Amino acid sequence: MMSQSPDDQYYPVRILIGTLLISGGTLLWYWQRESTLLGAVIALIGCYFVWRACAFSTFNLPALTRTRTATPQRSAQTTAILFVISIAIGLLTAWLGKSDGQPILLLLTLWILSYALCFAAFLPIAAVSTWFSYLQRINRSELIAVIVLLTSAIVLRTIDLNGLPNIMQEDEAHFALRSLQIMTVHDWRISPFRYEETGHPLLFHYLQALGMLIGGTTMAGARLISALIGALAIPGLYLAARLLFNRRIAFLGALILLCLSVHLHFSRLAFNVIVDATTAIWSLALLILALRTDHPVNFALAGSILGLSQFGYSSSRLIPALLLLFVLLLWLSNNRKSIGSRRSWLTFAAMFLIVALPHFLNLALHQESLSPRLPDTLVWLNHDPVYGMPSTFPDALGFWLKQLSRSIFAYIQIPDAAYFYASSDPFAGWFGAVPFIIGFVITVQQYRDPRFGILILWVLITTVLGSVILIIPPQYQRLVVAAPIVAIMIAIGITALADALAAISRAATPDYPMPLAFERIGIPLALCSLICISELLGYFWTYRLAEPYFRDNRTRMVNELADRIIPALTGYEIWMLVSPNTDLSQSPVINFKNPTARLIPYRGTFQELLAQIPQDTDKQAVIIAPDDPSIEVLGSILALQLDFRRLPTVRENEQIERSAAVFVLNR
Repeated sequence: MMSQSPDDQYYPVRILIGTLLISGGTLLWYWQRESTLLGAVIALIGCYFVWRACAFSTFNLPALTRTRTATPQRSAQTTAILFVISIAIGLLTAWLGKSDGQPILLLLTLWILSYALCFAAFLPIAAVSTWFSYLQRINRSELIAVIVLLTSAIVLRTIDLNGLPNIMQEDEAHFALRSLQIMTVHDWRISPFRYEETGHPLLFHYLQALGMLIGGTTMAGARLISALIGALAIPGLYLAARLLFNRRIAFLGALILLCLSVHLHFSRLAFNVIVDATTAIWSLALLILALRTDHPVNFALAGSILGLSQFGYSSSRLIPALLLLFVLLLWLSNNRKSIGSRRSWLTFAAMFLIVALPHFLNLALHQESLSPRLPDTLVWLNHDPVYGMPSTFPDALGFWLKQLSRSIFAYIQIPDAAYFYASSDPFAGWFGAVPFIIGFVITVQQYRDPRFGILILWVLITTVLGSVILIIPPQYQRLVVAAPIVAIMIAIGITALADALAAISRAATPDYPMPLAFERIGIPLALCSLICISELLGYFWTYRLAEPYFRDNRTRMVNELADRIIPALTGYEIWMLVSPNTDLSQSPVINFKNPTARLIPYRGTFQELLAQIPQDTDKQAVIIAPDDPSIEVLGSILALQLDFRRLPTVRENEQIERSAAVFVLNR
């Protein structure tokens, strides 16, 4: 990737010294996470050495030139007529989906018809034929490598979805329960273009429901679609990095993303955040391909995937802005000839509009925000005394510095503050953090090149909008959209380090040079393999048990109730004693795993409960919330007055708070 400048033959040594210093700084961070100063100073010195090395090197990258392909075009009049008809059908689709009751097949048929007409408006059959002839020139060895990577990604993301992670977070269960209700309660008669109650587009729920038709109403069935969508990001990253850089960075980046624990983890959850990462990298890849070829089909595909991205998580709103920034960087870099023709961009915009039109119109018809949950998470709009506005803190500057530092260090030091990820890895992984820092320094060094500039902006904008301005950063689910870009930066860092090691080897043993293939492929692949193996071992070790997962007692409790206790009480009338802080009966985990269970949330006095429990049947059970201070007293009363006996639950230990108490009639 890098070539030596005659002005400085010591650049490999500088990179090696910088790598050692960065490694030492990150080790200090891992040992003392709350004390970052010493590790930061050492790591910054290492970054300086890497910076100086890159200042005396050049990057042998192909130019982002455009190879124009002559394609037939429809007449302006035909294009306008077909496009107006497609818009009309899209408006009809949105109007019919305004209220419940329309069959999903009708809405999807109209949506697909609208898309097909828009596609035909800008792309005659002859243009599509030239695109297929272009596909025939794909390198078969690369295609086989991508297929192997994709197959590996599917295996890693679908194997043992019921047991790894082996408990279900309540947000996962909310998605799964909503998808189950689409099949049962709504009978597939609710618009997929609307938001559900907590502010997520319903289209993902429909896909998740299809996954449960295949895998059953289990955790594996609910997680299946996320796993497949996550796996699709790997070929998307390969294509993007191949077009931006070269095959070596593309393969290393795809391999890193294949094993990156944070991407692997969110691919294995029944949660829509992984949609953003996959659609973002595919939108970028197809846009670069469109700019390189100026083929209208590629522009149409890029606009289509960008439109689909808007049906994902809230971070999907960043994707169109980031793509526009990339095009702006190209324009500002005097590479204006590679921007594409006006008709191509019109095709791109039309396909984006027609795909997302029913979704955006349904938001307008229901007067909903583009990001309905965002105001609930912004620090300046939340008045909680703990996580409130900066004005509630005596030192507002200190507050924002903490928000910024925690968000930036999320990639290399600070673990997830939410319940979606264990307190083990930083975002880039334990060992991936070092080449990520190297790759970031190199990227900043080459910022004038739009290919590097978009990587910087992608990470920084995601960091600010996805973490800094939100409550309790970092929350990894809001950063996953940047996971493919992080993998590319890690690959850049690995490549630079591998080239430096090869150069040092040539200088040290000039009479016995290593084979060129080993220098180009063997060394970077060995470094990449060490990172991938450590990521996989760390992930499977972390999530082998339920205890380290989703570090809150409530999640463990509701899974224990749903998996062990309630199935053992089949046919019982279950009274759930609700404490002020814990209402286990309303958990979507219980409702999803046991939809027919008869749970009665009880908020009255204990004496009134004793009078309400029927005495003429033995199918009665009482569950007392774990944070109720009167568990033992209430249990004694149940045992003495109503002959209840206590069932065994999860054994208490130092890591886990005490379990809920379960009592059944001893008859």
